[in-house]
Amino acid sequence: MVVDFRRNPPALPPLTIMDSTVATVESFRFLGSTISQDLRWERHIDSIVQKAQQRLFFLRQLRKYNLPQELLTQFYSTVIESDVQDIQDEQDVQDEQDVQDIQGPQDVQDEHDGSGRA
Repeated sequence: MVVDFRRNPPALPPLTIMDSTVATVESFRFLGSTISQDLRWERHIDSIVQKAQQRLFFLRQLRKYNLPQELLTQFYSTVIESDVQDIQDEQDVQDEQDVQDIQGPQDVQDEHDGSGRA
């Protein structure tokens, strides 16, 4: 991955290490974060949202079996909310759509908070 913000970046020769060419990629995961070539957060946010949505599927499955509200809330707090909190801690979200993507799983948890809205 090459990070270059010039309007017309020069064509770089391929990087070779020990007679092996290193592939150029647009993004990669490093220490749990997705880093893209343009240093934007969209791919990282999308991966966190996707992970939260997968876990919400399990919450919905548990709800089908009429588990107690306390267990559903505990599952949400330990499994789903920690991932959502990680992304909120990593950056200040500036784009309104990113805020909505992150808070989307929170809306489902509201159904399980005991307020009777479910």
